Amino acid sequence: MNRKEIFFDLLNAELGKEGFAYIAPKNSFVKKVATGEYEYRFEAWPAFSQVLPKYEIMINAVEEIKKKAWGKSYKKSWSLGHDKKKADGLVSAISPTYTVEDVQVAAKEEISFYHSFVKGYFKAYSDIEFLEKKLNSTPDGWKVIAYNHAHNSFLAIIVAKLTNNPKLPELIEFYRPVVKKYTESFTGKYELLAQYLLEDKTIPSSP
Repeated sequence: MNRKEIFFDLLNAELGKEGFAYIAPKNSFVKKVATGEYEYRFEAWPAFSQVLPKYEIMINAVEEIKKKAWGKSYKKSWSLGHDKKKADGLVSAISPTYTVEDVQVAAKEEISFYHSFVKGYFKAYSDIEFLEKKLNSTPDGWKVIAYNHAHNSFLAIIVAKLTNNPKLPELIEFYRPVVKKYTESFTGKYELLAQYLLEDKTIPSSP
């Protein structure tokens, strides 16, 4: 086996026990859960000299609202995500993977990080109530957990609706100027989403 194959074989031996399926073409591990899906994905440097792990979550209830609000312009995506550099403040992604020995060390470190951080991250951040409190208990336009400030704002008002937060109209006004700093496309999507969420309808809570 080459270094890449060794790295993913070592991870698969552990993550398979946790219910993840290895998707070789995407360099990722995917796990379906009641609320949606988790993806543990790796961006590989040229010649497999280093890899950057990313931890992404798809929440069905969140994506269903986006789909209804945006119609044909909706594209299925991960609801939120993280990477190791953000998670633990490391300057580099993980240890270099130039040699077989490097790969073995890197895989061991990543498995340890999965158990110390990633496993808990997936569980906590796929919970609607947790997300609502994190984003909206003290609203902060710069507290980003969903790629950028625009996606973060989408998520914040959606979870407010899903938890029946009575301050939804105020939150929509709060996040509007945050989104306006981005493209017209993001602004348009935000307005469509806001309009949909403010309609007098019942949106089922996620499980």
